[in-house]
Amino acid sequence: MINLFSNKIFKSAAIAVFSTLMLYSCANIQAPSGGPQDKTPPSIAEVSPADKSINFSNNSINIVFDKYMERSKVIENLQISPTAEAEYSWSGKELEIEFTKPLEDNTTYSISLGTDYTDIKGNKPNQGFSVIFSTGNYIDSGMIDGKIISPKPEGAYVFAYRLDNINPDTLSPMRKIPDYKIQLGANGNFELKALKDGTYRLFVVRDQFKDGLVNENSDAFACATKDFIVKDAKSSSAVFSLGGFIDKTPPTLYSAEAINQKSVMIYFSEAIDSIYFNKNNIYVSDSAKTTEYKISNIFPLNAQKGIFALRFEQALAPKTKMKLNISNGSQSVRDTLGNLMNDSLVSVYFFSSNDIDSAKLNLVYTPLKDSSSNIQIDKDLTWIFDKDIDTTNLKNHIKLENISNGKLIDFDIINNISNRFKILPKYSLEYKTNYKLSIDASQFISYDKYKYKDTILTYIFNTEEAKAGADVQGRLIDSSDSDCSKVIILESKLNGRQFIAKVNENGRWKFSNLLAGQYSITVFCDENNNMKYDYGDIEPFKFAEKFYQISTELNVRARWNIEDFIIKISK
Repeated sequence: MINLFSNKIFKSAAIAVFSTLMLYSCANIQAPSGGPQDKTPPSIAEVSPADKSINFSNNSINIVFDKYMERSKVIENLQISPTAEAEYSWSGKELEIEFTKPLEDNTTYSISLGTDYTDIKGNKPNQGFSVIFSTGNYIDSGMIDGKIISPKPEGAYVFAYRLDNINPDTLSPMRKIPDYKIQLGANGNFELKALKDGTYRLFVVRDQFKDGLVNENSDAFACATKDFIVKDAKSSSAVFSLGGFIDKTPPTLYSAEAINQKSVMIYFSEAIDSIYFNKNNIYVSDSAKTTEYKISNIFPLNAQKGIFALRFEQALAPKTKMKLNISNGSQSVRDTLGNLMNDSLVSVYFFSSNDIDSAKLNLVYTPLKDSSSNIQIDKDLTWIFDKDIDTTNLKNHIKLENISNGKLIDFDIINNISNRFKILPKYSLEYKTNYKLSIDASQFISYDKYKYKDTILTYIFNTEEAKAGADVQGRLIDSSDSDCSKVIILESKLNGRQFIAKVNENGRWKFSNLLAGQYSITVFCDENNNMKYDYGDIEPFKFAEKFYQISTELNVRARWNIEDFIIKISK
């Protein structure tokens, strides 16, 4: 009895240990250790049902891989189109996709995997995979193919929405999951298959959260240049470019802080376009509204962080609760992307200060250092202060001299923003030339009469060597029938730097002093005349600007001007 009981215990323990080991091994698939490193890409060994099966009535699909896979990556990158709810389970190398709701009748489905998943050794597949099947007796064979122009298209998705029987104006990719989607590989090419005849709207999206939605402030996106019609299973090809993320967030006025009797700092949530923001937009009064204080000046202290300074003509009442209001906020204040401030976010309160402004005028940025070399001949020569300054007589106390020949260089003083000034030579500086810039710093005077220093600032500098560039000009032969201004973008194949030129009404264009090298050519329709390619908008919807990728490249040789380079575009 004792021996039998002990034997039962041993058997039970062995079974428990074996079961535990089996569970652990199932949960943690690992290849045997040792041997050469596995760099073979994974592939699909078997799929059931077979591709292009009809009258599908089961509730599951099985895919067998030739290697053990990183399971979460496979599931993350698997797409079912049209969208269908499913659950996933694994057995070794086999994945079962079980549909949790009945599929639509007489509908063609596509299950696809892009190239952004790996096996357990981190190897990615060489190409994407898809299987098509139908719940009816007919396979829809419509297709939209295309290419995304982007330095790194891999991992982005093409979202497609069928517009038939819906109001296109109500379609929002920020709230609706696409009817079809496919992930891009490294070459940016795609094929949306198994489509019914109809009209489709396409977007390219870098779906960071893998949720099938376009998320503001995180997902790079671009609209297509038009909607696509699939008729008799055929459609035109789609070519569009991947842009930046959507920023629809309006700027917010965070707070205001008095720094002395006559100065207040105000803080926004982000960079503000100072062109639309000036002292006429702002009103400051005590909270009881008995006294309004006139602002003499406003200027940015840190434009990128949205920090501005206000200076008042008279001292604020000491230790008093004040109200700062931005009038017509939705019309006057916007961020650098053009998002307008909400009307409800334009007032803040602060307490005035009893401190007298005794701070010296400080120079917070200088564009030059003494004994500098290789300075660009068109360098921005702007000096920035921590207070607004008076530049009325400043030009008379600045001298810019060509040391090589002793000639003085005439210039203008630009003071568009009150806490800075810019020296703008009337003629371009010469290459590889020594210059001397002398400024009497005692003439740096703030509007409240504080001076900088009684000293002479001297900058001796040498300009850059002339670039071995060339001028390139030519004609655009346009048979595209698109009635819009055309802009040409040249992009260096060496460093990706872009150069932009507008095509005039006679089809002529010109680029000056291009460095030697090869350049790709793109022409786009500048519909809003901002000299910048626009990728479209989600809400309200707007197509991307039409563009033309030119197959011919421009080859520039040093000091070898090109007089009549022809670029052709058509429908």
